[in-house]
Amino acid sequence: MQTLYRLKEACTFFPYDGRADECAFILRAPDNRQFKVSALAKEILQQLDGRTSLHQIVDRLNNRNIDVTLDELQTLISTRYRALGIVEDPSSPTENPAPARQNRPLPFLLHWELVPAHIVQRASSKLTFMFSKPAALLSIAFILAAHFLVYIKYVAPQFVSHAGFLWVLVICLLSVLWHELGHSSAVTRFGGSPGKIGFGLFVLLPSFFADVSEIWRFPRRHRMVVDLAGVYFQEVFFSLTAIVGVFTGAPECFVVCRFIDLMVLLTVNPVFQFDGYWFLADWLALPNLYRLALSYLGSTLKKLFSGRESVRQLPSMPKHAYIVFLLYAALCNLFLAAVGWMSYRYVYSTFAKVHLIAPAVFTSMVFAFKTHDVALFINRFLTLFFVIAFPATALVGIFRYASMLVSYLTKKVQVVRVSQSYLSEKTEDVS
Repeated sequence: MQTLYRLKEACTFFPYDGRADECAFILRAPDNRQFKVSALAKEILQQLDGRTSLHQIVDRLNNRNIDVTLDELQTLISTRYRALGIVEDPSSPTENPAPARQNRPLPFLLHWELVPAHIVQRASSKLTFMFSKPAALLSIAFILAAHFLVYIKYVAPQFVSHAGFLWVLVICLLSVLWHELGHSSAVTRFGGSPGKIGFGLFVLLPSFFADVSEIWRFPRRHRMVVDLAGVYFQEVFFSLTAIVGVFTGAPECFVVCRFIDLMVLLTVNPVFQFDGYWFLADWLALPNLYRLALSYLGSTLKKLFSGRESVRQLPSMPKHAYIVFLLYAALCNLFLAAVGWMSYRYVYSTFAKVHLIAPAVFTSMVFAFKTHDVALFINRFLTLFFVIAFPATALVGIFRYASMLVSYLTKKVQVVRVSQSYLSEKTEDVS
């Protein structure tokens, strides 16, 4: 008796705006997880109604000259889609397969909900006017004027020195929270419902995040706006902070402005999987841009030196987009190597000094505690945290990438050994 599978209720499909030659869909699961599926996969999944057998589905596909066997379809359903938790077996209603593991480059060790979804949606609905053409043009002019003030007019040392570290940190964190609200507001602008805004430890470094998973069912031009909306909002925050600094003379404001620009430059760097990366990935219509860039350059070099036809085929794209992709692939690989080397140097030099810095900071914390100086205690506590967090995060990143490299080389060695063993067996058979 054949198993009758059923697609879970409330699973919905949305057209995916990708490459011109690609017909794909976004499958949204009942728990709001989303997956990109092909048109054929969508058709198969929609036929899983708990009454239609896999044999009937195979017959329908074969009648349309789609070559698929019953075993292949059975394997696909049981190993992939059931593992994702979107397909169930009506004959086993209590079965609850574990979702597939996701290979994340660097994980959140801890995360908390900072702003609930309903508050984010309410606030975002009030800020959608920021994406109207008049408001956007006025904001850009405001941003340019604020940069003139910060970098041309108010550059004397008194405007950037003697700033309170704690105030600078608090205002910078508020700017990052405003950044995430920018992404959520853009989602609302285009008819979506943003989720929560949270705070977590990205390895050991604090980081905010916004749930904008509905972005995948938007047209590409809308996804690109959402990608850069955070930077747009944070630069507006820059402008407001600069104006406050002009009227109050607070040096913290001008220091915060410089930190905001540094954060923005880091965010728009497409090598890291931040906003700039997703903007480029959406522009090129390559959701797996990073992995494709690394593998494509490696296979190209392999063909150059070995002569083997192993270059990974790219999707069809305009010539200018292809040139941008090649530049990104080259820069991404070079930058990754440079970051690895700099991270090693940074971790080595920092950990070599921890035994000197940490006791001094800890002694200062004890002194602040005894004298009831709360501001100094918090200042030194945060200093001690970042002295440990930054190098520890870099160390975890180096370990992660080193593990990936070892795993890759191990698989290559295993493939070579299997090939050699196979050839040896064939030689013995012939002899």
